[in-house]
Amino acid sequence: MIISFDVGGIFVKYGLFDMDGTIIHQGKQPTEIETEEHFFGMIEEIISNYEAKYQIKGIGFSFPGVIDSERGIPIVSGAIKPLRGKPFVKLLKERINSSYPIFIENDGNCAALAELYSGNGRNLNDFVVITLGTGIGGGIIHDRELMKGGRFSAGEFGMMLIPDRQGKKEILAKYASTQGLLNLYRQRLGITSDTPVTGEEIFKGNTLVKKDVLKLWGEYVALVVYNIIVTMNPEKILIGGGVSQSPLLLSLIERPLQKYPEWELFATPITRCYHQNDAGLIGAFYLVHQNI
Repeated sequence: MIISFDVGGIFVKYGLFDMDGTIIHQGKQPTEIETEEHFFGMIEEIISNYEAKYQIKGIGFSFPGVIDSERGIPIVSGAIKPLRGKPFVKLLKERINSSYPIFIENDGNCAALAELYSGNGRNLNDFVVITLGTGIGGGIIHDRELMKGGRFSAGEFGMMLIPDRQGKKEILAKYASTQGLLNLYRQRLGITSDTPVTGEEIFKGNTLVKKDVLKLWGEYVALVVYNIIVTMNPEKILIGGGVSQSPLLLSLIERPLQKYPEWELFATPITRCYHQNDAGLIGAFYLVHQNI
């Protein structure tokens, strides 16, 4: 059996897989991020519960941030701040005294692995996964291999720069992420940043303001997609993240792309990730399965 974790800033998803990739059990619980001790205590409890019933062959972690997967270190760890720069795999092995391997990889890269082995990339050699969430991440598959980059930060698409209306440089994630969508909507309504708003509410598109905000946001996402396509020349773009489940998403991206003068030359199919919200969990399984 393989234990898989998908660590997020709000929830940790976890699951037990057999060696064929079938999920035997899965669950989630709030992420304990106050201290390193809190976080590892939560992870240890989940692992020990599985170990009591099953023979474990390995553990995989889908993790936010920039991950040195060779040394098992989150160089940048997103909302899991207590573990930034810490030897994550080494510390966990010491705590659980494991004789089996433990792997950790960036969450966008894990989503790409899930799509490569059993998703919408399984018949492709070159494709890119873009995950839209609080930020914008993703994974790059070239010749059916994951591209990690020289310093493990390939796929941090949200860090692309654009000038704002005053000429100041801003990262694209500020506008094209799901959080960017919420911020654009709040700005249009003149409401404060702590006013509760959800992407699902905006995607209903049942008011003129919502439609205008979605159109503008789609143009920002299209910029991300276009820049990746002209750089990587993938066979396909796969979109993941919670908003990818909306039937409006693809048209919001494709409409502005079709207006770009050179789109006819670079036109590339765009579709949703097959695994959607389970991509990180399933990718962490393959991270282990392909390395043991």
